[in-house]
Amino acid sequence: MLTDTKISKFGLIGEKLGHSYSPQIHALLGDYPYDLYEVDPSQLERFIKQTELSGMNVTIPYKQAVMPLCAVIDEAAIRIGSVNTLVRRSDGWHGYNTDYDGFRFMVEEKARYQVHGKKGVILGNGGAAQAVRTALGDMGAGEIVTVSRRGPVCYEDENAYNDADFIVQATPVGMYPDGDRSVISLDVFRGPEAVFDLIYNPSRTCILKQADERGMIAENGLSMLVVQAVRASEIFMNNRIDDERIQTVLHVIEETIQKGR
Repeated sequence: MLTDTKISKFGLIGEKLGHSYSPQIHALLGDYPYDLYEVDPSQLERFIKQTELSGMNVTIPYKQAVMPLCAVIDEAAIRIGSVNTLVRRSDGWHGYNTDYDGFRFMVEEKARYQVHGKKGVILGNGGAAQAVRTALGDMGAGEIVTVSRRGPVCYEDENAYNDADFIVQATPVGMYPDGDRSVISLDVFRGPEAVFDLIYNPSRTCILKQADERGMIAENGLSMLVVQAVRASEIFMNNRIDDERIQTVLHVIEETIQKGR
Protein backbone atom coordinates (compact mmCIF):
# COMPACT_ATOMS: atom_id res chain seq x y z
CA MET A 1 0.00 0.00 0.00
CA LEU A 2 1.14 3.52 -0.77
CA THR A 3 -0.97 4.98 2.01
CA ASP A 4 0.19 5.10 5.61
CA THR A 5 -3.03 3.87 7.19
CA LYS A 6 -4.66 0.52 7.80
CA ILE A 7 -7.89 1.75 6.25
CA SER A 8 -8.12 0.90 2.58
CA LYS A 9 -11.25 2.68 1.42
CA PHE A 10 -11.38 5.08 -1.50
CA GLY A 11 -13.94 7.19 -3.28
CA LEU A 12 -14.94 10.09 -5.49
CA ILE A 13 -15.89 13.44 -3.96
CA GLY A 14 -17.82 16.23 -5.63
CA GLU A 15 -20.71 18.56 -4.96
CA LYS A 16 -23.26 16.82 -7.20
CA LEU A 17 -22.16 13.50 -8.62
CA GLY A 18 -25.27 12.04 -10.19
CA HIS A 19 -24.42 8.83 -12.04
CA SER A 20 -20.74 7.94 -12.16
CA TYR A 21 -18.88 4.99 -13.67
CA SER A 22 -15.96 5.48 -11.28
CA PRO A 23 -17.02 2.73 -8.80
CA GLN A 24 -17.37 0.22 -11.64
CA ILE A 25 -14.02 1.20 -13.16
CA HIS A 26 -12.19 0.93 -9.84
CA ALA A 27 -13.87 -2.41 -9.12
CA LEU A 28 -12.27 -3.66 -12.34
CA LEU A 29 -8.89 -2.25 -11.37
CA GLY A 30 -8.44 -3.48 -7.80
CA ASP A 31 -9.94 -5.23 -4.79
CA TYR A 32 -10.80 -2.22 -2.63
CA PRO A 33 -14.00 -0.39 -1.62
CA TYR A 34 -14.75 2.67 -3.73
CA ASP A 35 -17.83 4.83 -3.15
CA LEU A 36 -19.32 8.19 -4.11
CA TYR A 37 -19.38 11.10 -1.66
CA GLU A 38 -21.40 14.22 -2.36
CA VAL A 39 -19.95 16.98 -0.21
CA ASP A 40 -21.43 20.44 0.33
CA PRO A 41 -18.90 23.26 -0.26
CA SER A 42 -19.29 24.41 3.34
CA GLN A 43 -18.26 20.94 4.54
CA LEU A 44 -15.34 20.30 2.17
CA GLU A 45 -12.49 21.15 4.54
CA ARG A 46 -14.10 19.25 7.39
CA PHE A 47 -14.64 16.20 5.17
CA ILE A 48 -11.04 16.18 3.94
CA LYS A 49 -9.66 16.51 7.47
CA GLN A 50 -11.97 13.98 9.14
CA THR A 51 -12.60 11.29 6.51
CA GLU A 52 -11.28 7.79 7.05
CA LEU A 53 -10.67 7.35 3.33
CA SER A 54 -7.14 6.39 2.32
CA GLY A 55 -7.45 8.19 -0.97
CA MET A 56 -9.98 9.87 -3.21
CA ASN A 57 -10.63 11.25 -6.63
CA VAL A 58 -11.85 14.83 -6.82
CA THR A 59 -14.27 16.27 -9.35
CA ILE A 60 -16.23 19.49 -9.97
CA PRO A 61 -16.05 21.95 -8.26
CA TYR A 62 -13.26 20.96 -5.85
CA LYS A 63 -10.17 20.35 -8.01
CA GLN A 64 -8.68 23.67 -6.98
CA ALA A 65 -10.34 23.98 -3.58
CA VAL A 66 -8.54 20.90 -2.20
CA MET A 67 -5.09 22.20 -3.04
CA PRO A 68 -4.61 24.28 0.15
CA LEU A 69 -5.53 21.15 2.14
CA CYS A 70 -2.61 19.15 0.69
CA ALA A 71 0.69 18.68 2.49
CA VAL A 72 2.43 17.94 -0.81
CA ILE A 73 1.34 18.55 -4.40
CA ASP A 74 2.87 16.76 -7.36
CA GLU A 75 4.83 18.96 -9.76
CA ALA A 76 2.50 18.26 -12.69
CA ALA A 77 -0.56 19.17 -10.59
CA ILE A 78 1.12 22.44 -9.56
CA ARG A 79 1.71 23.34 -13.20
CA ILE A 80 -1.86 22.45 -14.09
CA GLY A 81 -3.29 24.32 -11.13
CA SER A 82 -5.70 21.60 -10.02
CA VAL A 83 -5.77 18.25 -8.23
CA ASN A 84 -8.06 15.32 -9.02
CA THR A 85 -6.44 12.60 -6.89
CA LEU A 86 -5.57 12.63 -3.19
CA VAL A 87 -3.73 9.95 -1.24
CA ARG A 88 -3.12 9.94 2.50
CA ARG A 89 0.49 9.78 3.69
CA SER A 90 2.04 10.08 7.14
CA ASP A 91 2.48 13.83 6.67
CA GLY A 92 -1.00 14.48 5.26
CA TRP A 93 -2.67 14.48 1.88
CA HIS A 94 -0.60 14.31 -1.30
CA GLY A 95 -2.25 15.72 -4.42
CA TYR A 96 -1.91 14.60 -8.05
CA ASN A 97 -3.59 15.28 -11.38
CA THR A 98 -4.28 12.16 -13.43
CA ASP A 99 -6.50 13.96 -15.96
CA TYR A 100 -3.18 14.91 -17.55
CA ASP A 101 -2.27 11.23 -18.06
CA GLY A 102 -5.75 10.39 -19.30
CA PHE A 103 -5.75 13.10 -21.94
CA ARG A 104 -2.29 12.20 -23.23
CA PHE A 105 -3.39 8.57 -23.59
CA MET A 106 -6.54 9.66 -25.42
CA VAL A 107 -4.57 11.64 -28.01
CA GLU A 108 -1.30 9.74 -28.34
CA GLU A 109 -2.36 6.12 -27.77
CA LYS A 110 -6.06 5.91 -28.61
CA ALA A 111 -6.25 8.37 -31.51
CA ARG A 112 -2.59 8.08 -32.56
CA TYR A 113 -2.62 11.80 -33.34
CA GLN A 114 0.46 14.02 -33.30
CA VAL A 115 -0.07 17.57 -32.01
CA HIS A 116 3.57 18.66 -32.30
CA GLY A 117 3.82 22.13 -33.83
CA LYS A 118 0.09 22.27 -34.59
CA LYS A 119 -2.42 24.92 -33.56
CA GLY A 120 -5.17 23.80 -31.21
CA VAL A 121 -8.27 25.28 -29.68
CA ILE A 122 -9.66 24.30 -26.29
CA LEU A 123 -13.38 24.92 -25.84
CA GLY A 124 -13.97 25.76 -22.16
CA ASN A 125 -11.67 26.88 -19.36
CA GLY A 126 -12.55 24.67 -16.38
CA GLY A 127 -10.30 22.32 -14.42
CA ALA A 128 -10.17 19.71 -17.17
CA ALA A 129 -9.18 22.37 -19.71
CA GLN A 130 -6.21 23.31 -17.52
CA ALA A 131 -4.93 19.73 -17.57
CA VAL A 132 -5.45 19.59 -21.34
CA ARG A 133 -3.51 22.79 -21.92
CA THR A 134 -0.57 21.60 -19.81
CA ALA A 135 -0.52 18.22 -21.54
CA LEU A 136 -0.61 19.80 -24.99
CA GLY A 137 2.32 22.03 -24.06
CA ASP A 138 4.34 19.01 -22.94
CA MET A 139 3.40 17.22 -26.16
CA GLY A 140 4.94 20.03 -28.20
CA ALA A 141 1.77 21.60 -29.59
CA GLY A 142 2.10 25.00 -31.21
CA GLU A 143 -0.27 27.86 -30.44
CA ILE A 144 -3.13 26.90 -28.11
CA VAL A 145 -6.19 29.16 -27.91
CA THR A 146 -8.66 28.72 -25.06
CA VAL A 147 -12.17 29.81 -25.99
CA SER A 148 -14.91 30.40 -23.44
CA ARG A 149 -18.07 32.41 -22.89
CA ARG A 150 -16.28 34.97 -20.69
CA GLY A 151 -13.08 35.27 -22.70
CA PRO A 152 -10.58 36.74 -23.10
CA VAL A 153 -11.19 34.83 -26.36
CA CYS A 154 -14.93 34.31 -26.79
CA TYR A 155 -16.80 32.07 -29.22
CA GLU A 156 -17.66 35.13 -31.31
CA ASP A 157 -13.94 35.83 -31.91
CA GLU A 158 -13.74 33.27 -34.72
CA ASN A 159 -10.72 34.79 -36.44
CA ALA A 160 -8.59 34.04 -33.37
CA TYR A 161 -9.10 30.29 -33.59
CA ASN A 162 -10.89 29.15 -36.75
CA ASP A 163 -7.59 28.09 -38.37
CA ALA A 164 -6.91 25.50 -35.65
CA ASP A 165 -5.57 22.11 -36.69
CA PHE A 166 -7.36 20.32 -33.85
CA ILE A 167 -10.14 20.99 -31.36
CA VAL A 168 -10.56 19.86 -27.75
CA GLN A 169 -14.13 20.10 -26.45
CA ALA A 170 -13.73 20.50 -22.67
CA THR A 171 -17.17 21.76 -21.62
CA PRO A 172 -20.11 19.67 -20.30
CA VAL A 173 -22.29 20.81 -23.21
CA GLY A 174 -23.48 17.78 -25.14
CA MET A 175 -23.37 15.39 -22.20
CA TYR A 176 -26.20 12.85 -21.80
CA PRO A 177 -29.13 13.48 -22.03
CA ASP A 178 -28.34 16.59 -24.13
CA GLY A 179 -26.26 14.87 -26.79
CA ASP A 180 -27.79 17.00 -29.57
CA ARG A 181 -26.23 20.21 -28.20
CA SER A 182 -22.83 21.69 -28.99
CA VAL A 183 -21.08 24.89 -27.95
CA ILE A 184 -19.98 25.47 -31.54
CA SER A 185 -20.45 24.26 -35.09
CA LEU A 186 -17.49 22.91 -37.03
CA ASP A 187 -18.67 25.13 -39.91
CA VAL A 188 -16.76 28.05 -38.36
CA PHE A 189 -13.43 26.24 -38.83
CA ARG A 190 -11.42 26.26 -42.04
CA GLY A 191 -10.35 22.62 -42.03
CA PRO A 192 -9.30 21.00 -38.75
CA GLU A 193 -7.90 17.48 -38.69
CA ALA A 194 -9.21 16.19 -35.38
CA VAL A 195 -11.76 16.72 -32.63
CA PHE A 196 -11.32 15.40 -29.09
CA ASP A 197 -14.38 15.59 -26.86
CA LEU A 198 -13.82 14.92 -23.15
CA ILE A 199 -17.45 13.77 -22.88
CA TYR A 200 -17.87 9.98 -23.00
CA ASN A 201 -21.65 9.64 -22.67
CA PRO A 202 -23.03 9.71 -25.31
CA SER A 203 -20.13 8.18 -27.18
CA ARG A 204 -20.91 10.34 -30.22
CA THR A 205 -21.73 13.89 -29.19
CA CYS A 206 -23.04 16.48 -31.60
CA ILE A 207 -19.58 17.85 -32.35
CA LEU A 208 -18.14 14.35 -32.85
CA LYS A 209 -20.94 13.52 -35.28
CA GLN A 210 -20.03 16.63 -37.24
CA ALA A 211 -16.41 15.46 -37.28
CA ASP A 212 -17.47 11.98 -38.42
CA GLU A 213 -19.40 13.49 -41.32
CA ARG A 214 -16.28 15.38 -42.40
CA GLY A 215 -14.02 12.32 -42.17
CA MET A 216 -11.98 13.80 -39.34
CA ILE A 217 -10.31 12.05 -36.43
CA ALA A 218 -13.03 12.09 -33.76
CA GLU A 219 -12.33 10.73 -30.28
CA ASN A 220 -14.57 10.75 -27.20
CA GLY A 221 -13.40 10.97 -23.61
CA LEU A 222 -13.92 7.37 -22.48
CA SER A 223 -10.23 6.47 -22.71
CA MET A 224 -9.36 9.60 -20.74
CA LEU A 225 -11.88 8.66 -18.04
CA VAL A 226 -10.52 5.13 -17.73
CA VAL A 227 -6.83 6.02 -17.82
CA GLN A 228 -7.13 8.82 -15.26
CA ALA A 229 -8.77 6.21 -13.00
CA VAL A 230 -6.01 3.72 -13.78
CA ARG A 231 -3.32 6.19 -12.79
CA ALA A 232 -5.24 7.07 -9.63
CA SER A 233 -5.54 3.39 -8.74
CA GLU A 234 -1.81 2.96 -9.26
CA ILE A 235 -1.20 5.84 -6.85
CA PHE A 236 -3.67 4.40 -4.33
CA MET A 237 -2.25 0.89 -4.37
CA ASN A 238 1.36 1.40 -5.53
CA ASN A 239 0.70 -1.25 -8.15
CA ARG A 240 1.37 -0.96 -11.89
CA ILE A 241 -1.61 -1.80 -14.10
CA ASP A 242 -0.73 -3.29 -17.47
CA ASP A 243 -2.02 -2.14 -20.85
CA GLU A 244 -4.10 -5.30 -21.33
CA ARG A 245 -6.13 -4.47 -18.22
CA ILE A 246 -6.70 -0.94 -19.51
CA GLN A 247 -8.10 -2.29 -22.78
CA THR A 248 -10.36 -4.71 -20.89
CA VAL A 249 -11.77 -1.94 -18.71
CA LEU A 250 -12.33 0.29 -21.75
CA HIS A 251 -14.30 -2.48 -23.44
CA VAL A 252 -16.43 -3.25 -20.38
CA ILE A 253 -17.33 0.40 -19.67
CA GLU A 254 -18.07 1.10 -23.33
CA GLU A 255 -20.49 -1.84 -23.42
CA THR A 256 -22.09 -0.68 -20.16
CA ILE A 257 -22.69 2.82 -21.56
CA GLN A 258 -24.16 1.46 -24.79
CA LYS A 259 -26.54 -0.87 -22.93
CA GLY A 260 -27.57 1.83 -20.46
CA ARG A 261 -28.33 4.46 -23.06
